[in-house]
Amino acid sequence: MPFRDAWTPEKYLKRVIRCSVRAGEKPPLLPEESLEIGPGDGTLLVCDAHVSGRGDYLGYLYRDGWTGGNPPRTRWAYEGDFPMDLGEADPDYLEEMYRRTHRIPLYERTTKRCLLRETSETDLDAFYEIYRDPSVTAYMEDLFPEREREEAYTASYRENIYEIYGFGIWTVIRRDTREIIGRAGISFRPGYEDPELGFVIGARWQKKGYAFEVCSEILTGARERGFDRVLALVQPDNAPSRALCEKLGMGPAGEVTEDGRTFVKYVFDFGAPM
Repeated sequence: MPFRDAWTPEKYLKRVIRCSVRAGEKPPLLPEESLEIGPGDGTLLVCDAHVSGRGDYLGYLYRDGWTGGNPPRTRWAYEGDFPMDLGEADPDYLEEMYRRTHRIPLYERTTKRCLLRETSETDLDAFYEIYRDPSVTAYMEDLFPEREREEAYTASYRENIYEIYGFGIWTVIRRDTREIIGRAGISFRPGYEDPELGFVIGARWQKKGYAFEVCSEILTGARERGFDRVLALVQPDNAPSRALCEKLGMGPAGEVTEDGRTFVKYVFDFGAPM
């Protein structure tokens, strides 16, 4: 995880506790001796739930300062064994759980000039400014007119996309100025098996190579995640996006119709010869 401060397991966790629950059951409350959690300490409760028949575990990271009752927590399933020795716990995994609990977005990828991180509600001011330009919304869906609906969508996206899939459409940030300049990432479109590349760069930062730089890194990340192909659906008259897809090495693979609109389907095949 890039740009993380120096990390030790004790920075976030005081103890790891293991228990067993059946799929669909709620986890037990923490033992009595775990009720006093000091600043900077937390307790990770790992439940062997055997969900999906894969021997998964459910991780619960309890917030700092919990004093009993129904504890606030974050949870997601992962596959494989979990180290019960706190000193052997994976720093990236525990860092993720801590950030998930406290709603701190994760930084995902870096390029020479940009950072890619998960979107948070604090990004919306910049997004509304970017989306005010008609050239941005000419070929993509606009934000909700009501700020409250967009905030709710962002929160839902964090919980149902980032926390479950570990990827999605991320916020693009300039490293030198920390300005938010757009959004980019991969996501699944209903009806397609391969993830779709999506990107938008604000008008002020277009024609500077940011889209190519960021999307190249996103494709690298998709390959590292084990995807065989990535697709992009581009409207036929969207010349800049079509040119970008071709520059990235994506080839046209016919046309498709979605919601009454025609798109050129571009595909990047990681197994194809370059």
